[in-house]
Amino acid sequence: MKRLRSVDVVIVGAGWTGLTMAQELASRTGLKILVLERGGARKTRDYLETMDELDYAIRLRTMQSIRDETVTLRHMARDRALPIRQYGSFLPGTGVGGSGEHWSGIAYRYYPRDFRRRTHLLEKYGARRLPEYCTVEDWPLTYDDLEPYYDRVERMMGISGKAGNLRGTLIDGGNRFEGPRHSEFPTPPMKTPYLSALFQDATQSLGYHPYPLPAATTSVPYTNPDGISRAGCAYCGYCERFGCMIGAKAQPTNTLIPLLSRRGNFELRTGAWVRRVVLESGRARGVRYVNERGEELFQPAELVFLASWT
Repeated sequence: MKRLRSVDVVIVGAGWTGLTMAQELASRTGLKILVLERGGARKTRDYLETMDELDYAIRLRTMQSIRDETVTLRHMARDRALPIRQYGSFLPGTGVGGSGEHWSGIAYRYYPRDFRRRTHLLEKYGARRLPEYCTVEDWPLTYDDLEPYYDRVERMMGISGKAGNLRGTLIDGGNRFEGPRHSEFPTPPMKTPYLSALFQDATQSLGYHPYPLPAATTSVPYTNPDGISRAGCAYCGYCERFGCMIGAKAQPTNTLIPLLSRRGNFELRTGAWVRRVVLESGRARGVRYVNERGEELFQPAELVFLASWT
């Protein structure tokens, strides 16, 4: 097994998590950062020239192949784990951008009560209604702790939508039940199609408060705080299971890769299937991976981040 030159940081997985971590470290430090991705490279032009509905929507070209590495499932701890042979609601990705390339782009925030789940349930239903085996807990942080980061990410992605709670003031037309926002969405809501308009009119007549879906697809041309410009949505309908042909949908390849490619302390290595984290004296010292030629390599690193799907 060949030993490679050591780096400061190795990150396994080039999706939203891995590339965001790489961007934060590369922009704030002089550390040498290497991201390993088992799939291949991608760019917006690929989706424009080669994307086929059968290939992407049915054959799931951008997703982890369960023929090569399946996922197992068990309903109870005592059950035998069984392989999943057909994907359903979750679609793990592969290749640069990971699932962030073919995601639907729905971009909700968690509600404030989600961070105090146990307390919320006790207040609403009482301790007697929770079964003894219930393990639900409060988070160690709050919505208010995360709100500035929500705001930052939404501006990076150019999320479209309508605020329903702006610094504590409830606003008609937005989600009145969301946590307070520091600022309005970066881009306006998407256009309302006919069926959605019917639903909106019907629910409003019943006294409900419908609101436009927060979407990671820019409704108008947008330039984010990093200087990355993207087109407005063309309403083609090919979002989930597809990469955006014009770059309107926020994806790691059109928001983070352009920034990282300018960094001299960043390297992206594709075709690198990480198989093991190497431990020495109880500490991670690097990873072993297999490259596209089938060679097993050892990549030493001072810090190891796992940012792939499970």
